[in-house]
Amino acid sequence: MKIWSIALKDLRVILKDKQALALIILMPIVLILVLGLSLNSMFSGSEAKMEAIEVGFVDLDGSDDSKSIKSFLESDSLSSYIHVTEMKEQEALEKVKNGDLASAVIVPENYSSNIEDGGRAQIRLYEDKGNELESSIVGSIMNNYAGMSSAMLAAADAAGSLLTEYTIPGESIVPALMESISYSESVVSEGNITGDSKGLSAIQYYSAAVVSMYILFVGMLGTTSIIEEREDQTLRRLLTTKAGKAEILTGKFVGLTILGIMDVAILILFTKYVFRVEWGNSLAGLIVLSLAMTFAASGLAMLLATLFKTSKTADIVNPAVIMLMAFVGGNMMPIYDMHPVLQNAANMLLNNWALKGYLNLMVNNGFSSIITPSIVLCSMGVVFLSLGISRLKLQ
Repeated sequence: MKIWSIALKDLRVILKDKQALALIILMPIVLILVLGLSLNSMFSGSEAKMEAIEVGFVDLDGSDDSKSIKSFLESDSLSSYIHVTEMKEQEALEKVKNGDLASAVIVPENYSSNIEDGGRAQIRLYEDKGNELESSIVGSIMNNYAGMSSAMLAAADAAGSLLTEYTIPGESIVPALMESISYSESVVSEGNITGDSKGLSAIQYYSAAVVSMYILFVGMLGTTSIIEEREDQTLRRLLTTKAGKAEILTGKFVGLTILGIMDVAILILFTKYVFRVEWGNSLAGLIVLSLAMTFAASGLAMLLATLFKTSKTADIVNPAVIMLMAFVGGNMMPIYDMHPVLQNAANMLLNNWALKGYLNLMVNNGFSSIITPSIVLCSMGVVFLSLGISRLKLQ
């Protein structure tokens, strides 16, 4: 009961401190917004949110096969990435030359009849050489379509020899094949363009980075609180009750952990519904990781409270230590852009493990991706808290 009394008392004190609340709630929100907008160009994920690529389509064949190509290009799965306009051949070539179109897809005459005769049926693709990214995307789409069509035709020919005795043409299986491999239309996606965690937008990355950094500032409040109570003899008065030193420190640890959980929950919910940040598809993973991170940060705060002699020293050194941890831990700049030496050093920091866990969740790696970070964070918390209690007994 004494542990809970101490925890709730500390929680009430901090919740009444408007300056402290601004530090752990308002400041991180502002920082996420500023970093997310100002450093957006550093993140490949921002490139995925591009405007639809302008593509010209020229149908010189006028057959059902050529119409199916146009339907493929206008399908829902590609509409976010390319915008198709049908036009005359000369107009399309001029627009590509002038840079108004990234590519022009031209279905030649006799395309359909060449397919039926088993001859060479090739779609022509003209690309703007000055826009390699967009033209290469269109090229990959058309290569995908060509591969899909070849596979279907080969399957139809193979089936034809088996179905002849039933007088069923092999081509009759094509609609079923189209339906079964319709997923192949999704040849372009944000993940394909950007790749894994590097495909996160700046606002996503810095939401995770700031949350895993500001939990250290929550811990700083706990550190300062303990030192101030030691200076004004509040801890000594607590020791005159039946509460032991371990109970006092554990009570403060519990109160700080509750505050940290509240702070993390507010920041995650705010960024999700206001900044539209996607925190992944594993709610359980998000909860477990956040609890482990808060546990470790609170344990570190208890240890630091036994290292600093005065609150003035803590107020000066603590923010500097947090900034150094944030820089090395990847909270200031993307982890994958850091020097390998710093990346190795970051493995010793709780904020880095928390950040990596959040990034894993954001790219939908699931609950299993946060098991190791959570175990490491909990282990750190146990070590920090144990050392803090041990050192407090020596004071």
